[in-house]
Amino acid sequence: QAIEAALELGLTSVEAGAQGDHKIRRGYLPRLTYSAHYMKDSGFTTAVGQFLEAEREQTYLTLSMLCMQESPFKEDPTEYLAEQGVALQGDTLVVEES
Repeated sequence: QAIEAALELGLTSVEAGAQGDHKIRRGYLPRLTYSAHYMKDSGFTTAVGQFLEAEREQTYLTLSMLCMQESPFKEDPTEYLAEQGVALQGDTLVVEES
């Protein structure tokens, strides 16, 4: 219903909400999201930064795999992934530096 309503209203995208691999089969491909936070404690800021850097590669890998394996669309997901900052070079995942 959300996609039909978006088409009727001339919207270019629909936000399906977080999580739920089942949404991919309905045409809601995963997208990267961004947030910004202020942390007063510099030690905590460093720890969170290290965790996020380590998690980054896994996030891009998961996004890529879900798009390539679960997408209901017939077209090659390469262009969509490039919009998300991900490129595939052979068997290698290449992430644009942000």
